[in-house]
Amino acid sequence: MASFRRKTSLDSELNLIPFINILAMCICFLLMTAVWFQVTSVPVKQSHGTEGAAAGSGYDLEVLFLEANQMEMKLTRNGRRFKRVKLDGETTQDLMPKLESTLGGWLVSLTPKKSPEGFKPGSLITTAMVTPKHGVSYGHLVAAMDILRDHDIVNLGVVPVRSN
Repeated sequence: MASFRRKTSLDSELNLIPFINILAMCICFLLMTAVWFQVTSVPVKQSHGTEGAAAGSGYDLEVLFLEANQMEMKLTRNGRRFKRVKLDGETTQDLMPKLESTLGGWLVSLTPKKSPEGFKPGSLITTAMVTPKHGVSYGHLVAAMDILRDHDIVNLGVVPVRSN
């Protein structure tokens, strides 16, 4: 006895709509995170190493957070201290206007009397290093770096603190 069976089709339809939905969501997520990453970046140049500024060509600035409400600024040239000031405030947010005014005053005093048109006083500072101590939030570190960038200081670096 021979049995005659109908051949079943091996072709089946795949429902591609869920796959397309997942793919569209992944693309949207990628685009949104790429945009936010660009908005929150801080454009800085490398202060030391192969792309760093030439040593001895200007002033070096060090901003050191001593406590959450206290910082010290040092301006050196060729390894010698040129200016130094200690800033105190009730909170870290109180320090930011003091940092801005002190830095602005220093840059005005460093600017040559016969400077060319379009001269940026921040270009006199070749490197600026920010050292946050424990208890200083990342937001305040970025706020200090923004103040430096507002004064046309582009060779920024962050020095990590060694724990004792």
